[in-house]
Amino acid sequence: MVNKTNKSILFAGGGSGGHIFPAVAIAQRLKEGQAHFLVSNRAVDKQIMTDLALDYTASPATPLPRVPWKWPGFLNHWRQSISQAKSLIQQHQVAAVVTVGGFVCGPAATAARKMGVPVFLLNLDATPGKANRWLARRADELFTVYPQKKWPNAHPIGLPIRREAIGPQDRAQARTALGLSPGRRTLLVTGASQGATSINRLLLQMLHLESARQAMTAWQVLHLAGQKDTDMLRRAYRRAGITAVVEPFLDNMGLAWRSASVAISRAGAGSVAEVWANEVPTIFLPYPFHRDQHQRKNALPLVQAGAALMFTDQVDPTVNAHHLTSPLIELMHHRDQRMVMSNWLKQTKPADGAQQIADALQTHLGF
Repeated sequence: MVNKTNKSILFAGGGSGGHIFPAVAIAQRLKEGQAHFLVSNRAVDKQIMTDLALDYTASPATPLPRVPWKWPGFLNHWRQSISQAKSLIQQHQVAAVVTVGGFVCGPAATAARKMGVPVFLLNLDATPGKANRWLARRADELFTVYPQKKWPNAHPIGLPIRREAIGPQDRAQARTALGLSPGRRTLLVTGASQGATSINRLLLQMLHLESARQAMTAWQVLHLAGQKDTDMLRRAYRRAGITAVVEPFLDNMGLAWRSASVAISRAGAGSVAEVWANEVPTIFLPYPFHRDQHQRKNALPLVQAGAALMFTDQVDPTVNAHHLTSPLIELMHHRDQRMVMSNWLKQTKPADGAQQIADALQTHLGF
């Protein structure tokens, strides 16, 4: 067992902001103890952790390969990752490991089990990923945002959201902080922490359509585009005569959501939760390349309630523009529809999942 005199929590999860930010949210609610983050060695994880100035370690873990000739390398990284996790548990006197999803979690949970450290599993998506399905049989406590029939003992929670992802009440204040006009209605376009090429291309195509240009010219645009397309989009909006702030990424997403009158967004669990918490009428374009299409399922409760719209991302920007331009313009033009959507989101907000898990950790570990 780990010496629990100076208790700390090891949060394992990475590969995208969606597997990091919920862990950060929980750490923000802990009253005592230290937090250390075990993330993947992808560049996006390093960028997020550096920007947040948090104590972290990059794991050598890799995803389970689909082809057998890559298994030896995977197993080698698996063993290295378990050894690394054991060292971190000893070094930081870890009292519990919280897994938040992704391939980093398996080795961390395995190390914890070998050392007698409890494992708390957090499932974020409507359809659990491979790692969470495997870990569910090995965790001491299960928490899930979406009900899972195969996990009858799982604790239902709201999705953990960082404080920075919940905007201030003053919409004008949020817009001013981002360099936007405080009184002007705003279209937010976001592909989550890494951007979304197909969504960026969709907006570029819309700028060629007179009806879309007219609608956007009357508003202003905040576009979070990822690293690759930022400069190109800035030039495109400028040529089209549309007031736009284009950034690769925004850590303080609460300002972005609160600025928005309407949003176009991916449907990762974190994005859906942030839409809900900030009451933003949204058109969801789920990531199209997941086999299980779990992003569609994430957004479905909001869509079925009439609080959001959802379309299939066809990847082809011309096809996407054909399907989305009219619904977007209609939503931008009809304030009453936006108000109905916002009111439903406001009245049905889930509980603070980050606080729920923080309380469970503190109770379980005697913090």
